[in-house]
Amino acid sequence: MFSSKRFRFVAVVLALLVMVTPAYANISNPSKSVQYQSDATQVVIPAGEPIKIGLATDLSNIIPQPGQDIANGARVAVLERNEMGGIQGFQVDLDVQDDRCVGEDATNVANLFASDPQVVAVVGHVCSGATSAAIDVYVQARIPNVSPSSTAAFLPEKGYDTFNRVAFSDAAQGTVDARYIYNILGATTLAVVHDNSDYGKGLAETVAAVFAELGGTVANNGELLVINTDEQDYRAVLTPLAAEPPAVLFFAGYEQQAALLISQMKEVGLADTIFMSDDGTYTQGYIDAAGEAAEGSYASFVDTSSFANADALEAFKARYETEFGVAPDELGPFHAHAYDAASIIMNAVESVATVDADGNLVINREELILAIRNTTDYEGLTGTLTCDPATGECGAGTIGMNLVEGGAWVAVDVPAELQYGADAEGDGGEAEMGDYATVVDAVAGQANLTTLASVLPMAGADAVAALTGEGPFTIFAPSDEAFNTFMAANAELVNQALADPTILSGLLLYHVVPGNITSADLAAGELTTVNGAPLTIAVDGDTVTINGMYTVTTADILAGNGVVHVIDGVLVPPTE
Repeated sequence: MFSSKRFRFVAVVLALLVMVTPAYANISNPSKSVQYQSDATQVVIPAGEPIKIGLATDLSNIIPQPGQDIANGARVAVLERNEMGGIQGFQVDLDVQDDRCVGEDATNVANLFASDPQVVAVVGHVCSGATSAAIDVYVQARIPNVSPSSTAAFLPEKGYDTFNRVAFSDAAQGTVDARYIYNILGATTLAVVHDNSDYGKGLAETVAAVFAELGGTVANNGELLVINTDEQDYRAVLTPLAAEPPAVLFFAGYEQQAALLISQMKEVGLADTIFMSDDGTYTQGYIDAAGEAAEGSYASFVDTSSFANADALEAFKARYETEFGVAPDELGPFHAHAYDAASIIMNAVESVATVDADGNLVINREELILAIRNTTDYEGLTGTLTCDPATGECGAGTIGMNLVEGGAWVAVDVPAELQYGADAEGDGGEAEMGDYATVVDAVAGQANLTTLASVLPMAGADAVAALTGEGPFTIFAPSDEAFNTFMAANAELVNQALADPTILSGLLLYHVVPGNITSADLAAGELTTVNGAPLTIAVDGDTVTINGMYTVTTADILAGNGVVHVIDGVLVPPTE
């Protein structure tokens, strides 16, 4: 997910008033000493005391307005729940903390929540990098978190059972962005710039990889361009592009840097290059900061027309404006997601909490973690939400596209065939086996290979370009269940791979073999992978075993440049 250099005065004053109003602020009193029986396994709340939910957002750094919007959205959910009697007669208290969307600050906030035995769960964090930094604290403290806006594709791959999100994944956002650029804007050349955040870098890699897969050319010899968010002048990055201006420049990052980039593009000879960005730029703050330069630029976000509960959404917006004196869209786009994140937590608490003989509310932490993960058919503001018990992905809806016209964001049509998991060159439906152009498309088209589809772009643009080339290639594709099992048992290796692209690339390419090797061609012996290391194949009747450990569960998903076989384990290259 997703600041603006200039705030609109009224909105900021109102937002600041909200932050300090006693009705909403939760200021702890260090002199208060109440002895609870809470511990690592349960939270015990005495009668008359509130249920405490943490909320971590950015109130002062990168995205203060969108960050405040998220806090406000969650506050509306809590206000409504309390007005309906709370949870089994206990009121809910939202403890809002500022993590500045910075990893170190996010870790400090997470430790603050973890040190409070009365915190049952956390809404947040807001930025993907902050969420990534905080996850380790929450998994050790057994505190579940539901992020309203952390979209980085790699977050579920960390394998932590306390992490959940109601936002979409950048695997989907990046794919749709690239397909829209190539198929709708008709661009064959693209410059990709990011802000070097976990969010920006991951999204940029996906956009570049998918665009190259479609046949487009990524400027700067395929290398991503990086800006320093501590700087204000990006002309040194932009000027070399003016020699051969790309049709489109895609920026993966946040509103403040986006506004600077598009303004400076006009100054260095890129006035005819279309500017596109992401949910971090889909804000009023971007338009206000960029002014006239923003006209004609694009940004992706979830398609809000897919929010099915229109009446509830309008009621929410009215309540929000009544409480905070500003329309939610004036501050940021994720208010409805924040409402849903807080509601999912409160629903889960309601389902597992019990009142003991002394009138205390008792909440088992492990049961709460499971209850959130098992959320099913929750009618939220953003759609009907069901969480994936394996990954914590709870989001609904498709990716939309928005264009600045007349100083406002206007939604534009995104054809169904451009959505993630669809055949971008087909009829908009999910492709049938054998109808895939490439093995990368074949992976993306399988419902049980979503994890591999998400991380495959992280192998690097060159690797993805090769896998979408002539080939042929054979991919032994670990299922989602296989990845979940692997990540749970190999957390250290997973973190190393996510931190080091060469490790991740080596791991992924160990699953790829040159050649079109169908099940009929698989024979006992060794196959040399693109990684360079060998795979050992054993065949016993219809059972094919890889490296003596894992079996092929689905064979012969055919593509134009090879074949994909689904396997029930993640293959690890041998160490020298």
